Amino acid sequence: MRRVAQQDPDFDRELRVLWEQARTELHARTGGVMNHVSGSVGGNIVQAGKIEGGITFGPTSS
Repeated sequence: MRRVAQQDPDFDRELRVLWEQARTELHARTGGVMNHVSGSVGGNIVQAGKIEGGITFGPTSS
């Protein structure tokens, strides 16, 4: 595959995309935590495996 990827840039790009997807899925299935954010974000994001208690963004309300 390395030889083909070196000769074919389109194949190389697609292989890298698919490999990353497979690697991420495998990690999530074997007990790991998988957090993925893509694109524009207009608010807060929390990436965590286990949260005990609350999460607060910014100053607390009175």
